[in-house]
Amino acid sequence: MVGGEKKSPNSLFKIEEATGAHTYKLTTSSGTIGTTLGAISHAPQLLVTSDESKTLFVKFVKVDDDATKATTSTSRVEKLGLRMFPFY
Repeated sequence: MVGGEKKSPNSLFKIEEATGAHTYKLTTSSGTIGTTLGAISHAPQLLVTSDESKTLFVKFVKVDDDATKATTSTSRVEKLGLRMFPFY
């Protein structure tokens, strides 16, 4: 478990490490957060599932550019230049 606490009132999901470098998945006490294609627009829709093939994986990628070097933010994520990219 990377973040979130089970049954905590301020945390409805946990971020858990998945297979692969810098790859994570979101889980709840009811199941894993996944995706399915929408009926009308065929855009991905989030759902709680126990089907591992529908799991939504999130990958953090380090971005090394001048914008992240010049930041004065106190956010750890912004200082490290990390960006989150979901992939299906």
